[in-house]
Amino acid sequence: MTEFEKIKTYYSVFDEQHRLDAAEGRLEYDICKGIILQYLNKSDRILDLGGGAGKYSIELAKQGYDVTRAFYFPQQVNEHNLSEVFETGRFHNNANVAFQEGYYPESKEIERLFSEHNFSQILLRSIRSFGYNKEEKLYELAEKDISLFNKIIELINKTSTNPAIIETCGHALYIGRKCQ
Repeated sequence: MTEFEKIKTYYSVFDEQHRLDAAEGRLEYDICKGIILQYLNKSDRILDLGGGAGKYSIELAKQGYDVTRAFYFPQQVNEHNLSEVFETGRFHNNANVAFQEGYYPESKEIERLFSEHNFSQILLRSIRSFGYNKEEKLYELAEKDISLFNKIIELINKTSTNPAIIETCGHALYIGRKCQ
């Protein structure tokens, strides 16, 4: 089985299309959408690298942003090479490491990758920080005590740029700008 076939097989049994509607994904979506929007100008071109089923990309495109999405997803099969992603928005997995769900690079590796492709970093953070795998309980708390929920979200945001948090708490969010 090729690496591309492994990716297609994984996503054929994993419901990426609806993940961001569940409690875990909803917290991710709510936090990310707010963060992303504060850094965007209407004239910006957006590269959504690893954009899953496209929930962010589709929403941003509906709002008028120029969005390019690069992701392996069975319903949108499209192969290109990684260096082209940064130049053209097209993607092909020709890395010498296998696709592996759950592989999260260290912060320095993420920073190096984008820097090597002429991006200046604006933000690198954990999406859910210490709230990772506790999303359902957090939304239950929101229904009971919105003030306490908001304080927890504030603390999540304060701790989210710590490399130890980024590297142990699920998905990361990188926001950068392509240097001229």
